[in-house]
Parts: sequence; C-alpha cells; structure tokens
Amino acid sequence: MEHHNTAENIPCLTLGELEAQGILTLGRGKIISKKDMLEHPGPYPVYSSSAAGDGEIGRYGCYMFDDERITWSIDGGGKLFYRNHLRYCVTNVGGWIKVTDPRLLTKYLYYVLIDQWEGKSFDYVKKAHPSVLREIYKVPMLPVERQAEIVRMLDTFLELIDTLEAELEARRRQYSYYRDWLIGQEGTEKYLAQVCRIVDCPHTSPQWQQMGVAVIRNYNLVDGRIDQSNLSYVSEEEYLRRVRRIVPQKDDLLFSREAPIGNVAIIEEDFRCCQGQRVVLLRPDPQEILPKYLLELLQSGAVRRQLNQAAQGGSTVSNFNLSALRKLRISVPDLKRQAYIQKTLEKFDRMISQTGISGEIAARKQQYRYYREKLLR
Repeated sequence: MEHHNTAENIPCLTLGELEAQGILTLGRGKIISKKDMLEHPGPYPVYSSSAAGDGEIGRYGCYMFDDERITWSIDGGGKLFYRNHLRYCVTNVGGWIKVTDPRLLTKYLYYVLIDQWEGKSFDYVKKAHPSVLREIYKVPMLPVERQAEIVRMLDTFLELIDTLEAELEARRRQYSYYRDWLIGQEGTEKYLAQVCRIVDCPHTSPQWQQMGVAVIRNYNLVDGRIDQSNLSYVSEEEYLRRVRRIVPQKDDLLFSREAPIGNVAIIEEDFRCCQGQRVVLLRPDPQEILPKYLLELLQSGAVRRQLNQAAQGGSTVSNFNLSALRKLRISVPDLKRQAYIQKTLEKFDRMISQTGISGEIAARKQQYRYYREKLLR
C-alpha cells in the first residue's frame, strides 16, 4: 500500500513494498568464521555485526560483491553502511540491500535509512532482521533528479567532516604514540583483577523505553568517554535488576567485551546509568591504580595487542570472556608515577583540544543532521 507525504503528495513506500515492486532486494550474508579468514587470507574486507568504524571484522581471500549496495549489522544494533564498487563480503549476521531500478538512487536510500535508524533501537531480542526492516523503514520516492541533489548536498557536508576527522586522527595517533612511550617506561606486571573489581552485567531481556534510566552499551563507549547521543533506556525495575551486583558510580570504567572488543570509557560525573549486555564495569582499587591512568592503560597499544590475540569468537561475533579479562596483563607503576603520567597526558590532550578541531567537527555534524532532516522528512 502506498503512503503519501501530504505536503507534496509524494509516495512513501516501505522497503517491503519496494522489494515487492522489484525496485530493490534485501538479503543476508553467509557464514564466514575466523578460522575461514585465517585459512584463506586475502585483501577483501569482511563486514559483520560490528557497528564500529566501517563494520569490518577482518580480511578474506574471496569476495561476494563488487557493486553498489547498502549493508547493515543485524546483531549489532542495525547500523547501516554505504558500500560502492569495493570487493567485500557480508557475514550471516549482516544484511545487504541492492537497488535494481534507476528510479531509486542507492546513496539517497542510504541517507533516508540512516536518518530513520538514529531514532530506532535494536538489541539482542529485537534484532534488525530483513523481515523487520521491510516493515519499519519507509522511503519517500522523490523524483530521481531531486534525489541526486539531496545526495550532492549531504555528500558535501560529509566530505568536509571527513577532512576534519582525518586531521584529528593524525593528532590522536601522535597522542597514542606519546602515551604508549610514557606507559612503557616502567611498572610492575599485574593482572587486571589485582587492581580493580570486575563485574559483568546480569543477563536480562529488557523492554526498551523512550525515557528512563540510561543503559550504556558497547557503541556508547567512544574514545574514553560515554557518547550520550544514542542512548537506550529501561524502566526503574529493569535498572534495579541490572545493578543488583554493583551500582555504577563516578570514576568507574565501562569496558566492552564484545565486538568492538576493548571499547572503554570512564564515568566522569554523577550519571545514573547501568550496563548493557557484555559491558563490564571496572572499579579501580585506589590503593593500586588511578581511574584515569587505568583508562589510558586500557587504550594503550600493549593492551590492544593482548585483546586482539586473546579474543575468542564464534562463527562471526568476536567476544572476550570474563576469565580472560581478569587475567589481562598490565604494567602498573607506583601511584606517584601514575599521577605524573596522567597529568602529562592531560596537558598534551589540552594542547590538541585547543586547536578547535573537535568543536568544528561537532558543529559540522550538527549542521549535517539538521539539513538531512530538512531534506528527508
């Protein structure tokens, strides 16, 4: 059944209706395990359930597609990605959309879907299966010339953001190099469990809400901080179930033990929240380690290499079990040395921040979202 935009009388069709009309096709990928990638190495990216970065989990010696498509993470929150003429694979916990009619531009469709995705919530109970996407996403079928103009305008915004982010990434690499050099100077090797309490989230099947108590999930852990732009919420009753082992507080750290493994952030203020599934709470022992020093340590190259080597996985989704996390080896100097390193890194971080790049990126992203909403809604 056609839906219409009343202001302009534009037909607005669900993905299922577009598929029924032969305008596009939805599908799922194929099982590709870590073992497969190890036994058949190659240059082709494999996209799975990860919502981090561009969704890549590894490289493979074969490819499935070399054309323009949209892919999405079925088990990783339903995030969508635009792929264009790159040889790649999609696993069985990822999906793909192929446009087959010139009346619809793939890049326009991507912008429509990602705009709607930011207002939706998927989890391990309500997954982003193709059958779900067919019903919940609706596409305004604008004339193709107008679709192209919208794509041109939004691409321009994103190109500027990409340029700014590349400059910021260069500065972050410089910071990481300096941090790793400082941390690697001295210290006593210990297990993570010797310097902090480690508490996993109880397994629950929540009913997500529009408002309530914030749940911190793996994709909310970004660059050492909690990204509050895309939070999920649960009721007070669900919150109490999730915090029965430990109540998150200021200076606790949250660590993702499922893809993307090792995302970590610190609770910097009194923020009432609870853990998501497979997000682990770390409470530093003040006699052993400073919270912000532990944050830097967990983001260091030495720890990242351990995580990559020790990560365990099923056919597609990588995870890091609690036992392995407790035995994570870290180098811990005395508290005085920790405080010196922490202060030095904070000074260096301020120097980077004073360039204003982060603020410029945030402003451009806000501008991009504003125009995307205006053009697509």
